[in-house]
Amino acid sequence: MSEPTRLRDDGPDDVRALLRAGSKARPMTKAERARTSARLGRYAAAAVVAGGISWLPAAALCAGLGAGTALVAWGVHALIAPAPPPSAPPPSPPAALTVAQPPPPAAPPAPSPSSTATPPPPAPRAPISAAPAPSLSASAEAPAPDPLAEEAALLERARAALNTSPAEALSLAEAHAARFPTGKLGMEREIVIIDALRRLGRTDEARTRGEALLSRARGSLYEERVRKRLEGAR
Repeated sequence: MSEPTRLRDDGPDDVRALLRAGSKARPMTKAERARTSARLGRYAAAAVVAGGISWLPAAALCAGLGAGTALVAWGVHALIAPAPPPSAPPPSPPAALTVAQPPPPAAPPAPSPSSTATPPPPAPRAPISAAPAPSLSASAEAPAPDPLAEEAALLERARAALNTSPAEALSLAEAHAARFPTGKLGMEREIVIIDALRRLGRTDEARTRGEALLSRARGSLYEERVRKRLEGAR
């Protein structure tokens, strides 16, 4: 069994340069050596291909290489082996959605003292009494009688009674004189009385009343009528 080829002496130029540079490296820590030993089996195949070594057990390579050689072998693998793809960065957590809150409603303005003051109660109104309905007097209910019409009606009754009852005619004429002493139909009343006395046979009384009436009727429409009554009383 031949001695293994020393990479520092017979290896490629770039490998020997790395090995020479690796001899000057700092000593490895225990943790670094442990990580390097774990990866050495994967790096040994690359070293054998680079140096033309047909077979090199991983255990013999580990025993023959010192700390510096192991570091150089790691560098060789770093040159030959492709770099592992960079791991994707962990997805960043989704940004929290901030929901804009609507602004709080503005507080209503404080009422002024004048607006909050209780208005004074309205002044009590004086009760409105209904106006009394005008009382209807007797005169408003019925029209006042016409004195002239009453005189004429009473004398008409007396004149109608002359032919049938001269005494009743005389009584009605005297009632007219008592009721209407200053009436407008006084001349007519005296003529009815003269006619009633004459029919009752009381000619003297009829003549006396006729002469007194003639003195008042001179120059009027009654003068001719009174003269005829006096002639009938003779």
